[in-house]
Amino acid sequence: MVSASKTYPPSCIKKLCPRGAFRGHFFPKRERQPKHNTSPSFASIRPRRGKTLFRRAASWYDTEENIREEGSPIIRFLLFDLDDTLLDFRRSERTSLSRVLARRGRPPADSDLDNYSRINVKWWQKLECGEVTRREVIVGRFEEFLSSFAPELCAAEVADEYECGLKDCGFLLPGALENLSRLRDEGYLMYAVTNGAGDIQRSRVRLSGIGPFIREFFISEEIGYEKPSPLFFEAAFKRIPGFRKSEAALIGDSLTSDVRGALNAGVLPVWFSPRAYLPPSFPRVEVIRSLDEIRPREWEQ
Repeated sequence: MVSASKTYPPSCIKKLCPRGAFRGHFFPKRERQPKHNTSPSFASIRPRRGKTLFRRAASWYDTEENIREEGSPIIRFLLFDLDDTLLDFRRSERTSLSRVLARRGRPPADSDLDNYSRINVKWWQKLECGEVTRREVIVGRFEEFLSSFAPELCAAEVADEYECGLKDCGFLLPGALENLSRLRDEGYLMYAVTNGAGDIQRSRVRLSGIGPFIREFFISEEIGYEKPSPLFFEAAFKRIPGFRKSEAALIGDSLTSDVRGALNAGVLPVWFSPRAYLPPSFPRVEVIRSLDEIRPREWEQ
């Protein structure tokens, strides 16, 4: 054993001393301990060869929302409109209105339902432009429709009964559940952005069965703003953990509320339209004819 009282040259110490012994004292061999703080300080980031080197090894930054595994898609967030994108609003609208008018002895023909649908779209576009209030839409569309179809009926009563009837209409578009399941399995984070009344939309979602696939529902009545207002999307984005506009796409059927809203919000617009017609006045958008064509990896190219 090495004597602590005798002086040895440094070269001899390495040969005579067991590992971990130095300066005449002996220490037990220690297992290497993991470093508890591997985060580099900002001072350690230095330009290299004239270029700024950005290192990504900060544990405080690598949260679940920020980690991007190698080979994972750039687009991570999918924002879905509900009506006529996932939910079959046309069928819901016709079913509820037919029931209301039939109870009053005035069953509508298909042409009457088509006429109401055109009037309804016109009033909702007025709301999106800020020209009318939500209550004015709910009653005004029926005042215009009933003025020629059944002027003896009270528009406010028909409107309220129609709204209640919509709660029982949770019809889905073909392929909605299957594609939501596929996209969830592929790792996409899905949210819903919709114009409408909160109680009606949530009731229809519950009946449709799409609730487990959507992380959160942003509804205009609850948000306080309508699509395509940037204020609607700003309020929604603040509630999405780790959200980045560059990693999001908005999928919807309306050019005025969805495509224009996506452009206002700074996210990728994806127009869902079986007819696949895009007016030339709009900048480049992705166009899909069915929900099966939702392939975010292809949109990144």
